[in-house]
Amino acid sequence: MECGGCSGGTSSGGSNSGSDFGPASGSNAGPTVISSLWASSGGGTNYGYAYNYTGQEAYIALTKKFPFQYFNELQRVTITTNPDISNALLEFLDTDGNTQSNKDFVVSIIDGIEFGTVNSYKEFSVLLNAYKIILDPSFQNNPCLKGVYTNLGGSTTFQKYLKAFDGKFSVANLKLSVGVDLNFLDVNALTYQPVNYLIQIKFNPNKLKRPSLDIARTFIHELIHAEIYRKLLSVAGEPNIPWTVDFINSLKNNFPGLYDYYSRYILNVPANQQITDEQHELMAAHYRHIIIQTMKDFDNTQNDAVYTALSWTGLMGTGVLNSLTGLPQYPTVSWKNTPQQERLKILDSIKTFLSSNPPCQNY
Repeated sequence: MECGGCSGGTSSGGSNSGSDFGPASGSNAGPTVISSLWASSGGGTNYGYAYNYTGQEAYIALTKKFPFQYFNELQRVTITTNPDISNALLEFLDTDGNTQSNKDFVVSIIDGIEFGTVNSYKEFSVLLNAYKIILDPSFQNNPCLKGVYTNLGGSTTFQKYLKAFDGKFSVANLKLSVGVDLNFLDVNALTYQPVNYLIQIKFNPNKLKRPSLDIARTFIHELIHAEIYRKLLSVAGEPNIPWTVDFINSLKNNFPGLYDYYSRYILNVPANQQITDEQHELMAAHYRHIIIQTMKDFDNTQNDAVYTALSWTGLMGTGVLNSLTGLPQYPTVSWKNTPQQERLKILDSIKTFLSSNPPCQNY
């Protein structure tokens, strides 16, 4: 979550939904068919690595997935001569479910290789990750958001940048939608914790009167939240995250960095320290370079000071902003440790950028 209207429009607004040992706020996401293998595989799908069948073995395994459908000779040749993709398709069906829509996708890939529209494993990976992201009609019908999403390169661009902190990255079961959460009216967007393996990012349609570059920043900000939830889900090994002390302690072996921040800002908060959002603390300290690089790739016409300033949006803390110190009532540790003169300069840069560039949406 990030708040565009809080603390003078530059600091973050509260913790992201569901991060305080409770269910995701306002999430009505329906179930997504996926097996427990996805959650137990160490964090997300890792297509092409878990299975190691020969081409012929992969063909036999795939035929068992299609008991009432026969592959023609050209399809058989395609499957047997492309074992890497065939293995990945098998894993896809096992992890995401042997549903008819998923089987139709598999056939489309096989036919695409046959007819020359899918020419490499990389092209296949792009198609697979794009297939797995759900674009709600409310998102598809919003010219601003759909335009920014397209110009960012869609799911492939986000995958590329997020691989910087997780080599197995794939935001599986991700839904992008548009709507107003009545519990968080002032936020730019919300990332809900998983419900039945589905992570939803909901963009506030009333907060799009901002430059497209800042909308792109919101995209990557929320996608980082989604990736953190995906990692948590991979440890949970079940459709939802069990917010218990034992669960947080279990993060130590799989994701020690996440364990550090969840234990530091939830389990072991010093008596004199205000509880702040653990994900925003983590992002402010370690992931702003991902946000900066994504913005540069989206629009390389700004100077470094602008990208750096914008990357702080949503990661400063919560509460009313003190215009003299540049600190909100409850600042993140990283923002508090930033020298006051630099904080004020960053705030001024954000204000200047937002006011001097055309909005993505005029209403």
